[in-house]
Amino acid sequence: MKPQRHDNGQFVLDLSEDRRCFTRYKGDITVIGTWLVQTGRPALVLVNSRRPIGHQTTIPCIVPIEHAWLWDEAMGDGRHCAVVTYGFANSLGMNAFDPKTLVMITSVIREHLGDLLTMPQQPNFDQRVVAEITKTDLDTGKVEEAEILTDV
Repeated sequence: MKPQRHDNGQFVLDLSEDRRCFTRYKGDITVIGTWLVQTGRPALVLVNSRRPIGHQTTIPCIVPIEHAWLWDEAMGDGRHCAVVTYGFANSLGMNAFDPKTLVMITSVIREHLGDLLTMPQQPNFDQRVVAEITKTDLDTGKVEEAEILTDV
């Protein structure tokens, strides 16, 4: 999938499979752990599993790492969760007036907060391994290996 553009024309997301940290399937919802293009910060992205991912078929529902605390059951903001979940249900093409749907969406987000909080830093996707080096110390037999990276 090509990156999603923001209203100002800048890319916000790249949901290509090689740009994801993880992908989980929860019924009609696919949860993707990825990084925001502009900031490199981790985010959960929910999309409808029944729709192909594409700029014309997908409205991504984004939970940036900075908002993770809002979804915590103990110290989060229930009002925020209710309002955002209603909007997510509409964006996912689900019934926003069905309490079971709203609880399910909120539960899916809460189940993946740990995954979001433990995501590594965004890799440098523009670098590629162009060579490998193996160095052997002839006195000790110790072997060291390294990769040479370049920008693509």
